[in-house]
Amino acid sequence: FVWTKALSLAGVNATNAFDFVRLTHWMNALAAAGSISMFWLLCYRATESIGIAGAAAGAYAFSNAFLLHATSTAEPMMGLFWSFASILMVTSGLAASSPLRLFVGGALLLVAMATYESMVLIGPAELVLIYNWDKQRSSHNRTLALGFLAGCVLGGITAYLPAYALSGTMGPLGVCPRNSHLMLE
Repeated sequence: FVWTKALSLAGVNATNAFDFVRLTHWMNALAAAGSISMFWLLCYRATESIGIAGAAAGAYAFSNAFLLHATSTAEPMMGLFWSFASILMVTSGLAASSPLRLFVGGALLLVAMATYESMVLIGPAELVLIYNWDKQRSSHNRTLALGFLAGCVLGGITAYLPAYALSGTMGPLGVCPRNSHLMLE
């Protein structure tokens, strides 16, 4: 939605289904490029080697699964982009001991989940990283983890509340399927 609205502001509009698919391909290709860039940066920060970071990013970028999703209308690319943005923000926040960056990392994780739900699976790994970042300062790690979780909650509210409101859902019970009582019987 945001992608098509931004393109329409730039004068690019989908006039038929094929145009929409073409614009979605571009969105996924740009998300894939951004994901590879962030992956390279994470590898470089971890190894401090341009060669190793380049080899890892190249192997990932040219893997069959990545190329298939990066060049189609499949959903995971935008979720992957936001997941990498979350990881980058969390690692940056840990290096700088910045609760604000961890908060933003948590919010980005929930944007990733709102884009493609299984991307939330990176969250537990991020929490393990936060808790084990500095063994001597475990109480500080808990504070950083709380900032990350607060970002997740705020990200969830900002991602899902407008979506449900725009769909006509106005109460917490409206989130459940209309005939959920039938599933319980």
